Amino acid sequence: MTTRRRFLTGLLSAPAVITTPGLLMSVSAWIEPNGDFLRWGYNQPEFYGDGIHDDTAAVQAALDGKPFISPNGALIRDTNGSLMFRSASIRLTDTIHLGHGTKMDGGFWDGSEMHDRPLFHAQGERG
Repeated sequence: MTTRRRFLTGLLSAPAVITTPGLLMSVSAWIEPNGDFLRWGYNQPEFYGDGIHDDTAAVQAALDGKPFISPNGALIRDTNGSLMFRSASIRLTDTIHLGHGTKMDGGFWDGSEMHDRPLFHAQGERG
């Protein structure tokens, strides 16, 4: 005879499977990292431009052409990749790497926490 404890132990040790019409997927697929999750707007760096929050990741993402979030419109990337900072106080905690021909306009840059590291690292001219 199966006891309640054995039944629950067996139930909890079995791999969980969620079924819906036309779909059979284990729960572990939900837990593992998913590239689509990152591409569709989640976990994207947010640009605050308030001088309090760290804007390093959002600025670098914008420069690299990757997605970022700027809810107040303080950081705008135009179609040719130039960045415009509107009334923003940009707090950086790491060096920003600039590509060839990078253009940025506006903003107050605060790198006081970086000590002896450079605020920007520019790539040399292409020959």
